[in-house]
Amino acid sequence: MLSITLAFVAFACAFLAWGIGFFVRRYAQAHAWIDVPDGGRHRHDRPVPYGGGVAAWLVCMIGFLVGFLIWPEGFQTIH
Repeated sequence: MLSITLAFVAFACAFLAWGIGFFVRRYAQAHAWIDVPDGGRHRHDRPVPYGGGVAAWLVCMIGFLVGFLIWPEGFQTIH
């Protein structure tokens, strides 16, 4: 039963990452937090908004928190 619950948490985190990423992207575009390629080091050919790492970090922290609340014994071995 625990593995099904943790699988559901992982699926919910993936969905949450997609949703948060969508809003972070819109926020970055609205506030001009965009990396514009200059033909040098950038491999992309169109402007790309910054902030995807914020969404990934936030979802990881939420996943750890929910995992700890569901299964605190599993986190006792981590030092």
